Amino acid sequence: MANKKKGLLDFLSGRKSEEGKKIFETWYNSIPDTEHPELDASEETLKKELARIKNRNVVPLKQDERSPFMMYWKAAAVVLLVVSIGILLYVKREAFAKEELTYTEHYVPKGKLLQLTLSDGSQVWLNSDTKFRYPEEFGSGDREVYLEGEAFFNVSKDASRPFRIHSGEKLTTTVLGTSFNVKAYGDDDLNEVAVVTGKVSVVHTTSDNRSSEVLLQPGQKAVLIKGQDLLSKEAFSDVDHYTSWREGKLIFEDAPVGEVISSLGRYYNIDIHLSSEALKRCRVTATFDPMPLEKVMYLLCFTLNAEYKHTGKKYTISGAGCNPSHP
Repeated sequence: MANKKKGLLDFLSGRKSEEGKKIFETWYNSIPDTEHPELDASEETLKKELARIKNRNVVPLKQDERSPFMMYWKAAAVVLLVVSIGILLYVKREAFAKEELTYTEHYVPKGKLLQLTLSDGSQVWLNSDTKFRYPEEFGSGDREVYLEGEAFFNVSKDASRPFRIHSGEKLTTTVLGTSFNVKAYGDDDLNEVAVVTGKVSVVHTTSDNRSSEVLLQPGQKAVLIKGQDLLSKEAFSDVDHYTSWREGKLIFEDAPVGEVISSLGRYYNIDIHLSSEALKRCRVTATFDPMPLEKVMYLLCFTLNAEYKHTGKKYTISGAGCNPSHP
């Protein structure tokens, strides 16, 4: 039955036949304006109208109307009446896919941050060295955006239009309305999605089109290690670690020193180089409030039992290795 109904919808909507579309349009235009289902009505309204039409009483045919020819057309009219709203729903969904959207792209250079408000009221904070592409106006279908870098999202709720972020190593993050952080820099070893409020679905698609999904709640994050095609779920307790960068505060907890110098390099628009393998093995736990670069470099080198030199924006850290308290 479901296949027959879909076949009828395909025929009458014009997907399979122009003849079917003409039949439907002729019938629709014959209805008095006061009884027309509104083409721009919401899907919920159209479904209610469909239920109302299905519950109508059908007036029996008069004796002289019961010829095979008349019975055929009466039956066709009843079928058209019942499925008309379904066709409108179908056509509306087809239109969603055909909408042409105009996209805007922002690149936030190193040393800068940017806050945006999208057309649906969602707020987005973009970190340094981040590229973000989004529609100037969202359409009737899913709200889809594209990210390279790091961003914090506070998404406006809209159950009929999921919000999807395409980022990093073929990661797709889907939400209805929530707040979360996405980190997907091209030169980082990890991609992360950390949820602050609400629920989030994260899907990773591999190069051979296999996919894996994790569902996240507040205090959970999805982690993808590049090159391993392994998507995992972890818990976290310090929300500030994923939100405070919006105010210029950088928090690291037992982080590889490579992650630390990459973040500092983006935030201060500098290049930092480690001169020895011993330094590259260090891990860092530190909080850097907004402060001058020279103070940040002094504190970092104190933690690493090292010193630094610089020429212009190029900084080199050298030394024996980590302090005993920071193995």
